[in-house]
Amino acid sequence: MEISPTLKILVFYHKPAILFGDDTFIPFHCGRMMGNVTKTRDTISKEDFRWLKMNCLGDDTGDNISLKNLRYSELSGHYWAWKNYEKLGNPDYIGFMHYRRILVFSENTQMEPRTFVPFLTQDEYKQWLNPADLQLGKYDMYVPQWVPVYKFKVAVGSYVWATNPPGPPCKYKEKYTGGKGNIEMLEYIRKQYPEYYQTAIEYYEKKDNFQWNMFIFRKTLFFEYAQFLFDVTMHIEPEIYHPNFCSADQRTIGYLAEALTGIFIEKKKKENYKVKYLPMIHINDTTIPYELNPAFQERNIPICCAADNKNSYMCEVMIRSLLSHTSLEKNYDIVVLYDTLNDGRQKKILQLRENHPNISIRFYRVNRFVGRRNFRLPKGYSVTSLISLCVPEIFKNYEKVIYLEHDTIVQTDIAELYSTELENYWIAACQDNVISSWINSGRENLSYYTKQLGLKDPYLEYVSDSVVIWNVRAIRSAGMASEGLCLIEKEEYRSPARDALNRLCYDHIKMLSSIWNVCDPWVDSCYLPTTSYWQWVKDLDVAKVLSYRATVSKPWNSTGLTKASCWWRYARETPIYEELLTLNTISCTEATLKKVLAKSINQEEIKNCILRDIGVGQKKENMSRPTNSTLTEGNKHINEFVESSSMHDTACLAKYRKELRRLGWRALLSWGRKKQEYIEGRKKFKREIEKMTVSSK
Repeated sequence: MEISPTLKILVFYHKPAILFGDDTFIPFHCGRMMGNVTKTRDTISKEDFRWLKMNCLGDDTGDNISLKNLRYSELSGHYWAWKNYEKLGNPDYIGFMHYRRILVFSENTQMEPRTFVPFLTQDEYKQWLNPADLQLGKYDMYVPQWVPVYKFKVAVGSYVWATNPPGPPCKYKEKYTGGKGNIEMLEYIRKQYPEYYQTAIEYYEKKDNFQWNMFIFRKTLFFEYAQFLFDVTMHIEPEIYHPNFCSADQRTIGYLAEALTGIFIEKKKKENYKVKYLPMIHINDTTIPYELNPAFQERNIPICCAADNKNSYMCEVMIRSLLSHTSLEKNYDIVVLYDTLNDGRQKKILQLRENHPNISIRFYRVNRFVGRRNFRLPKGYSVTSLISLCVPEIFKNYEKVIYLEHDTIVQTDIAELYSTELENYWIAACQDNVISSWINSGRENLSYYTKQLGLKDPYLEYVSDSVVIWNVRAIRSAGMASEGLCLIEKEEYRSPARDALNRLCYDHIKMLSSIWNVCDPWVDSCYLPTTSYWQWVKDLDVAKVLSYRATVSKPWNSTGLTKASCWWRYARETPIYEELLTLNTISCTEATLKKVLAKSINQEEIKNCILRDIGVGQKKENMSRPTNSTLTEGNKHINEFVESSSMHDTACLAKYRKELRRLGWRALLSWGRKKQEYIEGRKKFKREIEKMTVSSK
């Protein structure tokens, strides 16, 4: 009976993430001797470093270059495998992957060379990473499908390439991709490995290349490859490094190794070794999934909110206002739900809990609840706007949870709201006065709320989602925890999260007192029904939660709002106060200069110039005239852009010109001009805009 070849794959880690670990996959920590410093010079916590030591094999034993991980990146793992091969069980094949990049073994998948997925499920793990699909023994090398790149020449005939969009050569690109390193590397190959030199030149001429230092090689080929790779890199290392290198420069060897690996693969293909190309998957969310449990065993008040990189500033002010009214007799369990929120913003928010022993602030990524779903979202809405509908699933170990929008501020102890008895209602929320005013003003259609949402009386029954108490136990008992998101997959709503909430919970909503969600005066507030209007006027002075969702301008960019001072009172107490001042200053300046622009530049002239350049009203040979619908859409975009433009300094002027050109180029391309006509039109367009902007000064 024929014995199947053996395979070991090292999966490289530098921080805690979902573990790939079984008889084939070995979690491997690169750069362990550097302690809690990563290859990008970031630091990880002691807890994370302890996790890596407990769950991953390290490159700090035997013959190793662990201390050179800053320069060699994942190659420190390659080196360890080469010098300590017997510790892996002496397999017939050896492979390397990353914790967030994997090769797909299955042939039954129709994938691009590089595919992004929100996260990896257990079923996909079994389907895509089954070693039996590799047909070991039939091929000598398994490598990622190569990726197209853009090249440009540098000194002495060497090449520098990058996967960035095409652009002019610049010192940054040359330095970042190892301009000097490529020269030294090719020269050393020419002298010491002349049999590889012609292949190297051909490799640099190719339109695509090898990336990521991931592959599976037969044992004999891996040893030959490692000898070639580390001989070249260790020779050129002292020639290309100097003390002032930044973190990207430090990793030059790692980038050059991708070229060396590609050259090696091309050389072996010429020697009739068999290669199989595999698609690569990039996993966006590699965080270890876990269930949320109450942060405190007693007197726990759970509050959650949604944040992303754009609205995290406002979220911080909201949390600051909440903490200003806490009681030492209660414990406050704050969870920030997010899809995209960088570490820097998270650290800023965490600073708010200092000197508050009864405060817990945690972050929970919702990618696994909203990723890979085809939501029908209108223009201007993102997945972040749907996070509130994930609350019943995320907080399944809680009885009830308060949800607050980022554009609210709390002016009383939120524990008072939490004490509301929900009985068997699914949620508790406030009547939405804004929608009532919009229906009366004609901005919204009453039939939409009665027919599509199924409300009998939208004036009284439609609720706001800015402040909501979720009765998690009740809605989960009814089996409706995930139905809110399902509704948005089935049909499109004008305000997805709020409309879906009203439709889902209709007849299961407990109305809260209006003082728990009072909107700052908005444009259409005068259209409120009489009773609602005077109640709202009264509530403004006694509001327990203020909301700014209905106002076109927000307190962080317009201090003239009626209740803007309330927001700024809490903003001053945050670590980001100076950042908020900067944002407000820029916003006010642009608003003022927009008026200046309208006076100094004839908007109609700009529009006519654009239309004239794209061929409207002219007869040119070999040019198709745009249809009426296309022309109407073009006019709409042009008007919108001109009316919203502003320029107040050189940088803004450059941006203004760039946007005008972008608009013109898009029109030219979409209306089907030939390549040469497009180039000529673009040059003419540029000249016309420059003349116009100069004359406007």
